[in-house]
Amino acid sequence: MGITSLLRFGKGDAPAIVQTKQGKVEGVKRGDTKVYVFRGIPFATPPVGALRFKKSVPHPGWEGVRACKEFGKTAVQNLSIVVLVFLPKFVAALVWGGLWLTGSNPVDNYHPKRPMSLPGTCSEADCLNLNVESPMLPGDESDQNNGNGPAPKKMAKGLLPVMVWIHGGAFQLGASSQYLYQPTESFLARQNVVVVSINYRLGVLGFCKVEGGDYNCGVWDQVAALRWVQENIAAFGGDPNNVTIFGESAGGMSCGFLSATKFAGQLFHRVVLQSGTMQTGLTRDEAGWLAEETARALEIPSCSLATMGSTSAAALLAAQNLVIRGNRCGGMPYQPVVDGDLLEDRIVSRWKAGSAKDLDFLISYTRHEELLFLKIFNKKYVSDSEEKLLKRITFNLSPPVMDVPEYQTAAQLALDEIKAWEGGATPPTHADYWTYKAIDFCSMLKFAIPSHFAANTLVKAPGRSKSVYLCRFDVHSPLMNGACHAIDLPYVFGGVKAMSGAMCPADVRANEALSCAVTRAWANFAKTGDPNTCSEDKKDDLHVLPIWPVLSPAEAHQTMILDVPLSSCRIQEVALHQVFPELWKMTVENARALWFHRPPPSGSDTEKTIQSNL
Repeated sequence: MGITSLLRFGKGDAPAIVQTKQGKVEGVKRGDTKVYVFRGIPFATPPVGALRFKKSVPHPGWEGVRACKEFGKTAVQNLSIVVLVFLPKFVAALVWGGLWLTGSNPVDNYHPKRPMSLPGTCSEADCLNLNVESPMLPGDESDQNNGNGPAPKKMAKGLLPVMVWIHGGAFQLGASSQYLYQPTESFLARQNVVVVSINYRLGVLGFCKVEGGDYNCGVWDQVAALRWVQENIAAFGGDPNNVTIFGESAGGMSCGFLSATKFAGQLFHRVVLQSGTMQTGLTRDEAGWLAEETARALEIPSCSLATMGSTSAAALLAAQNLVIRGNRCGGMPYQPVVDGDLLEDRIVSRWKAGSAKDLDFLISYTRHEELLFLKIFNKKYVSDSEEKLLKRITFNLSPPVMDVPEYQTAAQLALDEIKAWEGGATPPTHADYWTYKAIDFCSMLKFAIPSHFAANTLVKAPGRSKSVYLCRFDVHSPLMNGACHAIDLPYVFGGVKAMSGAMCPADVRANEALSCAVTRAWANFAKTGDPNTCSEDKKDDLHVLPIWPVLSPAEAHQTMILDVPLSSCRIQEVALHQVFPELWKMTVENARALWFHRPPPSGSDTEKTIQSNL
């Protein structure tokens, strides 16, 4: 048994075996939470050899009983401070130090011909695996009141709603096994839902289109996992006809992307978008240019199965790092593509055409999203004057990024709106004023306005028969000095105790009260499409949010504000289209894949701007 199992499982655990279509898997029934836990279940054939850069293929199965008590391998990626920042400090220090000392930390891996070794947790061959947590297996009639909600109630045909988590990480990093998503207490599953968390291919291996290969391999992995859920989740007590997909950041964008495909309503029925909606979707031409840049980093004529089929994963990762470091393609170049097959048109266009009209949506974002990235990528945000901020805004609206008409004039209008807004995070010193205004601009452009625009578009889509809800997390992170990107995750999954005093506020009880209410709301949404607590559960439950109104075309900005203490949660009209009319118009009319730079004309001012590393 590995160290992960020793840390996660206790003496009171009992073995549990489930028969899937691929073979038997053995997990455990936790003695403390009474939740059944299965980890590292493969859902697809290893994507190597002839399957590299190809759509995932169902796993062929195995003989006997497969041990599924430890997390599986992650997709090929860098070790990232973005991941470590969400670990308890002592664990982060141990992980970082251990990998550094053993020479398996590829953070500075920029040499495709001399690549550093990958972390031992990564594997190109074995990364396509998932985890399942279930409060009840078929035939389990015991009363398992575990102290965090009512005892499991039999749902349709004795099955429980299913929630499938798609992790974030800019389509470059992350894993279903991250600490944030896997608190040992299994808070979300104890709300009487079956929770599935999945891995998928990332970066070059998941999102670089090579000649002879397929587009969107990483998204096809997500589809393969959802197909596995349809085939197997009933054996774990889950209802395949009541599946909610939910994700944050790139995971939220993945869910938005999937909701615009033909699989909406087939493989899943509800969607939760957290800090990511419709901000992704390169054109085929943009994907082609990215492939050219990747080939240049690898010093090969072109990206193809012939030239890249046998290149080591470490070398591909080094090339990916070179492309991103060069700043010609943006900070998130490897992302899903509007390929005409999996996705026929831009996400927002598909929504307007009614592709998601039969799906319930819950959309959330945080008030000061970009503060997380200020901590990690400080130089990209620091602005010591109004002139420097205007320069940054101008670049973000220019052809490489958004291509707003008359973008220099538009930049001044956007700057005026940001200067007039007083709802941003409070800068720690006067010298940080313009930097924090840059944070306000990026938070609005990349997260807040897209979230509201997504909600508006979905509500007004023709033939909509389902509900849309909107919320904003305002919880102040002491570490980040505001409600930063990902502040919602500890509250959704329940791991606030370990985060209190750093990522989360210091008051543990206040954090736990909000987390209990948020976890309940997410689970309620998965069960019925309505996050509100039913009248029966309200009688004995103090952790209840205010009545959460469903959006309508006439009231499309009614937003649940989530904060600590719980009593400060409220419904508020957040009319960003009125506060930022010009920036709203720019975002709506030029909704393109963000965090990607398009190729500017050679020698142009915009090319020089990119090369200045703004």
